[in-house]
Amino acid sequence: MTRFSFLNRLANTGSLIFVICLPISASTLTGCSGATTTAGSDRACCRGLVLECAACEEGLTIDQWLSKTCPNGENNAFYGGWDASKNKDIWICENV
Repeated sequence: MTRFSFLNRLANTGSLIFVICLPISASTLTGCSGATTTAGSDRACCRGLVLECAACEEGLTIDQWLSKTCPNGENNAFYGGWDASKNKDIWICENV
């Protein structure tokens, strides 16, 4: 009986730790808006297919990335797929 009591307490403690840590770990996955590093340096960028992650991966601010990717001055972009012939992402630019 003692062995099951210990395992039961351990399982309950593990569940509590999971419940406490889940919101903390989820909040760290929201993007890289706080990234301040420059291109070529070690930085942690999100890997999502959103403009914030793409800008971070290239070491650019969002405004710099939009200027480079959307030459007509659009203020937003979303992922539109993969161009296999050019081996690059397709970004669809728009004004919001």
